[in-house]
Amino acid sequence: MSSGFDVAERARKEMQEIGGKCGNNNKYTHWYSDNVENIGYNFWWCAAFVSYVVRQCGVPTSIVPNYSYCPNCIDWARKNGRLHSKHQVTNGTYTPHAGDIFLREGHTGIIVSVSGNSFTTVEGNTGGTSNCRTVGSHTWSFAGGNYDYVFNPEYSDKSNGTSSSGSMESYMYSENSYGGEKEPTAVWNNRVKENIHPAMQNLTPITPTDELRMYANDTDITEMIGNLSWKNSIYELATTMSFDIAKTDAAYLKDLMYTPQIGDIIRMVTNAEIFRGVITKADDGDKNSNKYTIADLGWYLNKTSQTYQFKNISAANAIKEICNDLSISIVMLPELTANIKQIYFDKTVSDILKDILEKCGGNYNFDFVPEGLRIYKIGDLTAYPEFQVASNVRQGYSIDYRGNVSHSISIEDMYNSIKITSEKDNVYKELMVLQNRDLIDKYGFLQKIVKIDTEKENANTVAKRELNENAKVNETFSFEIVEKYDSYTRAGEVISVDGVKYAIESTNHSYKDGWHFDKLELSKLE
Repeated sequence: MSSGFDVAERARKEMQEIGGKCGNNNKYTHWYSDNVENIGYNFWWCAAFVSYVVRQCGVPTSIVPNYSYCPNCIDWARKNGRLHSKHQVTNGTYTPHAGDIFLREGHTGIIVSVSGNSFTTVEGNTGGTSNCRTVGSHTWSFAGGNYDYVFNPEYSDKSNGTSSSGSMESYMYSENSYGGEKEPTAVWNNRVKENIHPAMQNLTPITPTDELRMYANDTDITEMIGNLSWKNSIYELATTMSFDIAKTDAAYLKDLMYTPQIGDIIRMVTNAEIFRGVITKADDGDKNSNKYTIADLGWYLNKTSQTYQFKNISAANAIKEICNDLSISIVMLPELTANIKQIYFDKTVSDILKDILEKCGGNYNFDFVPEGLRIYKIGDLTAYPEFQVASNVRQGYSIDYRGNVSHSISIEDMYNSIKITSEKDNVYKELMVLQNRDLIDKYGFLQKIVKIDTEKENANTVAKRELNENAKVNETFSFEIVEKYDSYTRAGEVISVDGVKYAIESTNHSYKDGWHFDKLELSKLE
């Protein structure tokens, strides 16, 4: 039987599958009326949605009953000792898990994740319009959520949200798992969830204006800062920012000025909040100004190390588990089906994410926006920066007015033949050779030898990865552009230059005298 984790994942897939389609006459009402109880196809279907999802996961009715009327499920769960009141959830007597079902007299849905003192749901017959409901998602605090009960089904794995059905399991492990030549054994003695930065993820929204504004915590410091710049790269998870704030000896001005401190949360807001980070360094040695360095949540993943052991779990589920452990919201995550069987010992979280994405074939980028973590395939997001010289002049495509252009093409770092070797007990083996014959015929034979540990790595997988990374003509392309104040071109996005698509490897933004400048470094999109 499926676990609560599997039920939560199926609910998420249904939300994507329904794709905003709405109305009562849908596949859930048809399924319920055709397979459970003939009540027609036009009825409120939140309960039918829950019933459909658990049945698709193979959960028997002895664990979760079919129901179209919420009070029936409330009564069933109470009689079976699986019902928890909102008061029990709020006071900590019971903590919801993925796969649990929330209930009130007139509505129900599936809890898909829990973060701190809040949970996220997927529900049928919600959102959309009053006349046309769809499958949607909500995040509710334990205390303020619009529910009365939580039903905790007795899934056979007892995992309460972590899949452990035959082919899937994952867990953290500790150093004392190891002993002699035995295979590492998982020990659940250090699985403690941490919110990577509670204050940064629970801020009150700032109302955007028609100009760029900067805030330290909730204080507007826009008029105080100078030399504002920020940058990001596909090679670094964190976006970093810097600015200066002038010092003064005038006592009356000191009382009017806010001096940011280490740990303050800095937010950049245009027509929306586009950056949120923490002051990680303050240089106050200069007599005229303080210089600040700010980094977003990616900096914490670059600094924080963790230990994981994944056994036969999909890459997407491994990433979700990591994010859940750190209470990180996921804004964007493609369907990553690669099977992960890997031990990570004392690696940074960002390195773990990078390795997982490499096992999915690479060419993925991940970054942070104020709402949370984005993971996406390079090529899926397109940038179209524009600027306007004056209010009476039409906006132009920034790339058409680029300056300080640098461009070069080289085969100096090319390898078009990869030979995989191994060595054990002084026995050396040539395992395989993988080549790009077209590049060999055109540019000559350029071979790289890669030695692997055959107990940990697959020769064919390594050869494909190395050839993909090295069998190409290297092109460097950079230039500077001007963007609108509310335009934020990011590394990982794709941009069109003279009809040719390029991936943005890095950006370096600056804001001076009301003008937004950006230096882009590009690579041609394969």
